Amino acid sequence: AFKQDEINPENLTQMLGSIEYRGPDQEGFYIHKNIALGHKRLSIIDLNDGNQPMFNQQKNICIVFNGEIYNFKDIRKECEELGYLFKSQSDTEIIIASYELFGIDCLKKFNGMFSFALYDKNKEIVFLARDRLGKKPLYFYKSENVFLFASEIKAIIKHPVFDRKINHEALYDYFLYQYIPDNKTILRGISQVPPGNFMILKNHELETKTYWRARIDIRNSVSKSEYVDKLRYLLWDATKIRMISDVPYGAFLSGGIDSTIITSIMSEISSEKIKTFSLSGGEGSFNELKYANIASKKNNTDHKDFHINDLNLFDLLNDLSSKIDQPFGDSSIIPTFLISKYAKKEVTVALSGEGGDELFGGYDWYRNFLFIRKYWKKIPITIRLFLKKLLINIERPRSYNGIILSIIKKISLANNLSFGSDHEDYRSTSNAFSSGYRDYILNCDFKELVDSASLQENEEKLKKIFESNDADILNKLLLFDLNTYLVSDLLFKVDRMSMLNSLEVRSPLLDYRIVELAFQIPQHFKIDSNNTKLILKTAAKNYLPKEIMNRKNKRGFSIPVSDLLRKKLKNFAVDEILSDHNYTDGFMNKKNIKNILNMHLSGKYDYGPQLWSLLMFSLWKKNYFI
Repeated sequence: AFKQDEINPENLTQMLGSIEYRGPDQEGFYIHKNIALGHKRLSIIDLNDGNQPMFNQQKNICIVFNGEIYNFKDIRKECEELGYLFKSQSDTEIIIASYELFGIDCLKKFNGMFSFALYDKNKEIVFLARDRLGKKPLYFYKSENVFLFASEIKAIIKHPVFDRKINHEALYDYFLYQYIPDNKTILRGISQVPPGNFMILKNHELETKTYWRARIDIRNSVSKSEYVDKLRYLLWDATKIRMISDVPYGAFLSGGIDSTIITSIMSEISSEKIKTFSLSGGEGSFNELKYANIASKKNNTDHKDFHINDLNLFDLLNDLSSKIDQPFGDSSIIPTFLISKYAKKEVTVALSGEGGDELFGGYDWYRNFLFIRKYWKKIPITIRLFLKKLLINIERPRSYNGIILSIIKKISLANNLSFGSDHEDYRSTSNAFSSGYRDYILNCDFKELVDSASLQENEEKLKKIFESNDADILNKLLLFDLNTYLVSDLLFKVDRMSMLNSLEVRSPLLDYRIVELAFQIPQHFKIDSNNTKLILKTAAKNYLPKEIMNRKNKRGFSIPVSDLLRKKLKNFAVDEILSDHNYTDGFMNKKNIKNILNMHLSGKYDYGPQLWSLLMFSLWKKNYFI
């Protein structure tokens, strides 16, 4: 949208071409005066009549939409009862109808994953919205004369009006978290509509409002059996509505609690065998095959285990870094990309288990944190201060992992987390890296460019989660992770890696109804000193084989980055990390980075994750700035 009539159709074509893989099935444009909308379609529902941009009957409302509205049939029935006449069977038209009948409040009716832009010609507004949990991305750029939006950053930077400059605050955050927080991007000027928010653009003025936010509310606690009954029904219904598709679908099956539950419910609902996919072999600890096969056998699925042989990491890393818009240091993008690539050979939609850990306390670090807060802080402060001086410096992580060293590390971590507030301590333990490491690799001149007030403002918003008086500590940790790690790391990774392969991934556990219920369930129903996800396991006990119910060693998709950087990727990584293009702007300290690299290569210290993040930054910068 421009202030004047300045639309160049060629710019729109180039922007769409940059995200071809997100929608290879159909392309569409709409240009009216100073408004231009473009769409690339991945056909899932109503293959013949669901093309976009889509209009209402009067042609005065136009929409481009990415995602799925899972409860579209219920909304359609409600709209028809109010006299609305539909021309297609698509869920896209449901958004138009709901907007015409209910206005902005239509958002509260949608159960789905979505980002959309709707142009109302009569009101002369553009209405943009993003789903409650932020499963689908929606980026935008606004200058004095132009407003641009897209599903990915690479489309925005294709427009000639945009001038690429690195966002200092985002880069500063990246070397702490290993990802760019959802509330900013790596490029200055480009922002993202927050999850659960909408925006109205009118007369080139932009207004942002929240329509949904996850909240902890355990004031009206009910019995365990009532929670179990509600959760059991919602698990079933959330899975069922995500199986609506006019194209083949299946499920990612890792053999963990969450993916096994989803697969089991799908098998119960479907009259046909469910296609399931897992990944094994290759570089290091991809292999979850044993448990995936147990789950597959129980549910009689059509299971494909994709074995990774002779993986060309060099080509894959170069390819991914040229297509992913921001530096991203979570190495599990590689198995996520590969499982999406293999699954796409047979299906267009896959269900997965994202969200279970963040809603029901699945990570061990939750139990560790609660243990530290409950017991370790009771040790007299003089003893803790003495230990702080005595114990090893965990800023320099040793690469070998003997039992004694492991115990010392845990004591050291516990001690470091026993002096601050809940927010300070959890923030320090949930960061991928320490602030000391970040300060070590960045130059002082760069740190002076960082707007610390902006960083502090964002942190204050998250801090409020811990200042709530009516919530137990576990639910505060879960809500914190839901607003940070889940949306900025996990959901970013799944959306980008799946869409690179033109595959749609749906997450039943992140149905907003399950999220709302989860934050009504008190801590003691979720974890104890020996176990995690208690309430989820109870609700889904009929779906879980005992081997999976009782397993303690769920590892998830991962690759052995530390070993790879010392062996197979050594020369590639050294050349890339120390390449001049990383240091010409003076942001990073080459001498200190070289020191960390040498310490890691010596085998005495383990800086694998840190160096992997540096490698991914270097590859991204090379692709986007050179």
